[in-house]
Amino acid sequence: MALPALQSAEELACVLVSAENGGLLLPNSCVAEILPWRRVKPMVAAPRWCVASLGWRGHSIVVVDFQVMAGLGEPARSGRRSLVVINRVGERDGAGFYAFAVSTLPRLVHLAEDEIRDCPPDRLSPAILSRVMVGTEELVIPNLRYIEDEVARLL
Repeated sequence: MALPALQSAEELACVLVSAENGGLLLPNSCVAEILPWRRVKPMVAAPRWCVASLGWRGHSIVVVDFQVMAGLGEPARSGRRSLVVINRVGERDGAGFYAFAVSTLPRLVHLAEDEIRDCPPDRLSPAILSRVMVGTEELVIPNLRYIEDEVARLL
């Protein structure tokens, strides 16, 4: 499994977000900023995966509960600690950024390609690009294009 954030031929820079139902593994290049949980406003008549909106650098961005969007769990009622602001990966009009609501503090990791193993094929939600193992931890690589499309449809 090759991620687009190649530092060198041997190493990948990634942001790892631990979670109860499978953590997230994101290319470092798609993460704009990691913020503490703050200044979020509930959105009226939004899908269950849309937690709120956030004022960030002059933009109003959608806050996504990835676990709900991907069908991995119910919305968290409490315990949110951080927001991971994501850069748009596609070339489309509309939302330039969105954020994932997470309950742990994300961390930067540098992984060798041979440290990332694909999990056996599984029926995946369209929000999940792949499932991988890093050490003993099963992680999900989100389908960022799908998520962007859903956020753009919401707006």
